[in-house]
Amino acid sequence: MIRVLLADDHRIFREGLKALLANISDIELIKECADGHEVLAALKAHPTDVAVLDINMPGVDGLEVTRQMREHHSEVKVLILSMHHEPHFIQTAIETGANGYLLKNTGGEEFCEAIRTVARGETYLSSEVTTTLIKGLQKKDKKVLTSRQADLSARELEVLRLIAKEYTTPQIADALFISAHTVKSHRKNLLSKLQVKNAAGLIRFAVENELLE
Repeated sequence: MIRVLLADDHRIFREGLKALLANISDIELIKECADGHEVLAALKAHPTDVAVLDINMPGVDGLEVTRQMREHHSEVKVLILSMHHEPHFIQTAIETGANGYLLKNTGGEEFCEAIRTVARGETYLSSEVTTTLIKGLQKKDKKVLTSRQADLSARELEVLRLIAKEYTTPQIADALFISAHTVKSHRKNLLSKLQVKNAAGLIRFAVENELLE
């Protein structure tokens, strides 16, 4: 039997989850809490396997409760159940010590499966949460790439675009009316500034930053 503590400041939401878990044979709801202070007090009195926490709660929010639980109740698994789907909230929850993250639009079957998964000591992220995290990381990577782009001169950007179009060194020299030696110098600078090893890396950078006309 998995002993679950549920914390959410909306009573009607707690009652809905309570009704759902009442029909699940291997999960027992042992305590309901309306805020973070109640959670921390309840953990001292009620042996708990999984704490299901909302992020937005009066007093002590779910993220702070998670931090304190990692210090004083590390054996209890934390499953965040929140309306927040922004990458910042998800990443912060995981870094703080949450074992799982679900959105409140999840279905009852997935909710129960998430509880079972974190109770086993595994991590559970819903598919929507995983997608949000990946998109957030992609945006972060793109910001890094864009910041590198800002370090390039206008001439280096021209050379980069032509390299991405598979122009040879002589062809680039002819197109830009510069010497082959100068082209090679620009290529060397591009490799250094963009921290890539070869032309394939330069082409990837150009494609990801939409530099091809």
